Amino acid sequence: MAEIKERLLSLEMMVPQLLGDYNDYKARSTDELKFMRKQIDDALLPTAEGLVAAMENVADGPRAKALVKRVKNNRTRIDNELAVRAA
Repeated sequence: MAEIKERLLSLEMMVPQLLGDYNDYKARSTDELKFMRKQIDDALLPTAEGLVAAMENVADGPRAKALVKRVKNNRTRIDNELAVRAA
């Protein structure tokens, strides 16, 4: 369980920095947005969801769920910007 908590802490430290780098979606190229979406789908979200599943019955479960929510929110923001550009 200690290893899972360490992974959560590491992810909590990495995600804000990475998602902070993603800000200002309107200033990004379509290719950049698609690349960021792929990173979220291929790495961030599966890792965060795996931690939630592993921590469901642990006190740190809400932290892991909040992290998943933040990643999904950024994915939605990217999708919205891509939709605006496609219209």
